[in-house]
Amino acid sequence: MRHGIALVDKQRWQFIQSIFRHLADKSPSHRRDYLDMVCEEDLELRREIEALLASHDKLEQGDQDFITPALITPALQAVNRIQLPQSLGEYRILKELGRGGMGVVYLAEHPQYDKVALKLLPRFTVEADEAQHRFSLEARILSNLDHPGLSHMFESFTTDEYAAIAMEFIDGKGLDELIKQGPLPFEQGLNIILDLCEVLHLAHTQGLAHRDIKSNNVLLDRQGQTKLIDFGIAKFADTKLTATGQILGTPSYMSPEQWRGRGVDYRADLWSLGIMLFELLTAQKPFTATDRFAVANKILNKEAPSLPATSCDGEDLVPVQAILDQLLIKEPQNRLGSCAKLSALLGKLV
Repeated sequence: MRHGIALVDKQRWQFIQSIFRHLADKSPSHRRDYLDMVCEEDLELRREIEALLASHDKLEQGDQDFITPALITPALQAVNRIQLPQSLGEYRILKELGRGGMGVVYLAEHPQYDKVALKLLPRFTVEADEAQHRFSLEARILSNLDHPGLSHMFESFTTDEYAAIAMEFIDGKGLDELIKQGPLPFEQGLNIILDLCEVLHLAHTQGLAHRDIKSNNVLLDRQGQTKLIDFGIAKFADTKLTATGQILGTPSYMSPEQWRGRGVDYRADLWSLGIMLFELLTAQKPFTATDRFAVANKILNKEAPSLPATSCDGEDLVPVQAILDQLLIKEPQNRLGSCAKLSALLGKLV
């Protein structure tokens, strides 16, 4: 065992993943009957799968991470078995910053880069094709995009135990934490969306859709600069990383085409920006429910609620509502067409 990573039989792990993939979106009764049939007397196998499903369900109920039929929760289970290394090459690891669908992020020190955010994924998990593609793609994205609204990537590398991405450490506050304090003032809320539009316009012009725009993927640094993070499920137009029908994203922010498992492009980001715009000005998400299926039903079949007449600081929100109506159109071909257009419309209001 190295760094506390249990060496698991790969065939057994693949078998567990295949069962998890089938059961992730099924009802409790279906899960029970299926496990009765597949696991038979193998109680350890059943406990492992049930633990993965319980973790998967908990993440979804908290609306904190990806919907992952095949990949993310097993990856996190592998990560959870890691004994935190004190160092990795020249990086001295200080503390954990957070966990996400594609690994754990640590605060680390490096003699050349000073403090960095070091994102690690166990190599055992990275050997899964989809995980490897997604982790490598994020490194490729960060290396190709250069913008003050993004976390700068210093390097990506692998060791015997990990795949790693070393990124700029952003000393700031998550937008989700800011929203918990209440609606943002009119100008601040719109300027955050404008900042995100600028970053996403750069990505979109390079054929890249982020696909997981949400408040806890946005940080505000100490200078007030908006920073978009986590490209773990982003997709280039010329890649085929996601199988048809696979659903990735965060429930309340996902576009109708993401829920349908159809082809997803940059217009899904426009939908998610609309969700965030509503959230910034009201401190609430427009589509919420007790479980992800009910959220999906609302997104697919219900109209979003209207904004209040005025913002928390008394500004007229009727012009913003007109823009929001164009962002939250369910058919992507009829949605507001680009971040450039969104910027132009919002820019007239601030």
